[in-house]
Amino acid sequence: MKPKPKLLLLLLPATLSMGYFTLVSGLDVNMFSREMLVMIPLQVLAFVYVGYHNSRLNHK
Repeated sequence: MKPKPKLLLLLLPATLSMGYFTLVSGLDVNMFSREMLVMIPLQVLAFVYVGYHNSRLNHK
């Protein structure tokens, strides 16, 4: 049985994010640094989304 492409697109980031948050929660750092480490993927995702959105607007 082949997985649906949409399901794969949801499972891949979910798996990566679970692994990332597990890794960050296991680090022995202070709370401020841990909060910054958690925010990094969200900031990168926001930059990618804005860049993709702007490139689509420029091509229309």
